[in-house]
Amino acid sequence: MYVVVSIGNTDNRLTQRDWNRFVEDVIEAVSKAGKVHFFGGSSTWAPWQNVAWIIELQVSVVEFTAEIAKVRETYNQESAFILFGEGAFI
Repeated sequence: MYVVVSIGNTDNRLTQRDWNRFVEDVIEAVSKAGKVHFFGGSSTWAPWQNVAWIIELQVSVVEFTAEIAKVRETYNQESAFILFGEGAFI
């Protein structure tokens, strides 16, 4: 199963330092959960900050969702986007 994870700071609630920590904590959670196929984000000069990952999930959906929710809550963020689905390299 493949997963797309996207987080952002479009409400500008997080300081640059907290945004950095949030991204680093999600990187850790994503890396533990599966094989990362893509990581990217907005331009560094863009008015809004966001990043996304595509991973091949190697843990349960419940475990992964709970871990991302825990990180999101740590940084007082209202949401993180997660899309689960099947995929194929062609």
